[in-house]
Amino acid sequence: MSISQNWQQNLEIREAERQSYAQGRLWLGITCVGATILIAVCFLFLRIPHLLFNQNVTWSVRDVVELSGLFCGWTIFLVPFDFCGGYLLSRVFHRPQFATHLKSWCRNILLQGLFFLITATAILGMGRQFGVTGVFILLVVLQLMYIAFRLQLVQVMGNRLAPLTERKHQALKDQLKTWGYEIPAVQVVEHHDEGFTGGVCGLPGRETIVIPAEWCRQLEIPELATQIARRIEACRSGGYLRGILLASAWNLIGFALAVHFSGSGVQSVAGLVNVSLWYTLWIFVGLLILPAWSRHSTYAIDQRVLKRRIPEDNLVKALTHVQCLQGEASQRSRAIESVFYPVPSLQHRMDRKKSDSSTGAWNVARNMLFLSWAGMGFLSRAVHCNCGRPELWVMLPTD
Repeated sequence: MSISQNWQQNLEIREAERQSYAQGRLWLGITCVGATILIAVCFLFLRIPHLLFNQNVTWSVRDVVELSGLFCGWTIFLVPFDFCGGYLLSRVFHRPQFATHLKSWCRNILLQGLFFLITATAILGMGRQFGVTGVFILLVVLQLMYIAFRLQLVQVMGNRLAPLTERKHQALKDQLKTWGYEIPAVQVVEHHDEGFTGGVCGLPGRETIVIPAEWCRQLEIPELATQIARRIEACRSGGYLRGILLASAWNLIGFALAVHFSGSGVQSVAGLVNVSLWYTLWIFVGLLILPAWSRHSTYAIDQRVLKRRIPEDNLVKALTHVQCLQGEASQRSRAIESVFYPVPSLQHRMDRKKSDSSTGAWNVARNMLFLSWAGMGFLSRAVHCNCGRPELWVMLPTD
């Protein structure tokens, strides 16, 4: 066999492994989300929250004990899915770089549990003192805080900030300038999971573009500059703002509907659990509807950078490289993508690069999942892209 034939065969084998790995993660996410929704429906139908949890509206130690027990129960339920997503799949499909360290998982579980307990206690306090109106004000404030301090939360969850070297900063600045961009505030984050993509952090108008350290090591300057340019366009075009607003609004509307349909209010632990289960069903509806908005925004941003005369070859190379790091297959059916993937495949992005596209809302589906922490949504780390991968619980993968 010639060298070129052997090289081609190796490429085909790696692509087949990525395809199998991506399908494995997809089925893991479908199973985890499906099981979560099934349990939520059963609990609501059988009125289990009112049977298991305290219905008193006055403070007691039992409130904290029951809320802690609820989080522990959720964690135990997710253990087999976390094991499969963080360890087993990576071993079966020879992707050890995705393996989750037990120490990292335990630390992030404890931290998320602390946020869960604080949030639940705050919701109970506002509900008891100011009613539903007070709870909605709290949800707005919590979501704003998550948006504003997302980068700090990434650090709290175990990721370390790394400086962008002066040489690389200057090279990126020069490259972006040739395309008509000023280099924005950029922060590099060290990570273990190569599927970490970074994103945009901060309130609209005060954004920081987050770049994975692995991209800095593996991508050439033109490719890395292209990725930064895409995120500049996400901010300039209003895609980031629309994504944040729509994700926040979706969560607020869902919580309002959950309070209405539950009929139990949020003054007791039983009522709060009941509302959270209804809210989780709404988050599931969002997983079916919002990805289309994310995909439209991805297409629109791709077109915007190409119109700035960024070479198409730079864009293709950058997207291909990132796709390989994430373990995503380059091809998937439109039917599967329309339901499960807010980030379109490379094939579909290239097919749409010369067509018209609506503006969409950048990363809205996965921003919605992260911001659902504020309402105690139980799907925030159950989807295929972050199940068992604690470094992706705060910043879910994006384009």
